[in-house]
Amino acid sequence: MGELVICPFCTSVWVASTLTAGQLLRPRATRTAMGALAALAGADALQLAYGALLGKTTGE
Repeated sequence: MGELVICPFCTSVWVASTLTAGQLLRPRATRTAMGALAALAGADALQLAYGALLGKTTGE
């Protein structure tokens, strides 16, 4: 059971399955949750890009 939680591939399957079921059962609430997750993913991408640019300018 622990491997299903810490394995990124396994976790992605569980999350995708949960979101798919949510779209069928509670579409409005699932869309809200997916919007929040998309915003979080965008913020993470911007933070990674900022870190990469900062590393290039400081020579790290």
